[in-house]
This record gives sequence, C-alpha cells and structure tokens, in this order.
Amino acid sequence: MLKIQGKSVLPKEEVKALLLKKNSVAPLWIIDLYYDIEMLWGIRADVLICQMFHETGYLTSWWSQPDRKNMAGIGVTGETSKTMQSGYEFDSKNKIW
Repeated sequence: MLKIQGKSVLPKEEVKALLLKKNSVAPLWIIDLYYDIEMLWGIRADVLICQMFHETGYLTSWWSQPDRKNMAGIGVTGETSKTMQSGYEFDSKNKIW
C-alpha cells in the first residue's frame, strides 16, 4: 500500500522534467507549491502531484486552467464550455451559477 504521509521518493527536479516533457508550457512553480505542502503538512508531494497529473492531464485540461485552477478534479462533471465557471453550471434562464 502506498503511504501518503512522509517524504517524497521523487526529487522535485525530476517531477518538473516529467511535467515539461508532457506539457512544455506548464507552470513549474506549481510543483514547488506541492513540495512546500510536504514540508508544512508532512504529506508526500510526489503522491499528490501524481494525482494532479492524472486529474489534469499534466495541467492541460480545461478545468486546470485559469480561472478554474482545479487541480484535484473536485466537482468536475466532464463538461468543458465557456458557460461553465468554477465547477458550477451557469443557469442562463435565472442568470445564476
């Protein structure tokens, strides 16, 4: 069983290199944030990053882009349109999210 608590096995620079190989325009500072979380909370960055890669297609998915920035796939229905914002569908009849 893979433990989520502890120290990463994968070095930060190797993770960044993998991300760049899969997405040449990816914002690498996000990887730094995951490793910062590891230092603060003791949750393995490499495990969290693998989940993020899976959910976002290496930060290429519509949901992971600004303004949505959804790195975990929380609330994602699979829809990708301009009427979708922040994980909620726009109700054009009532003009509410």
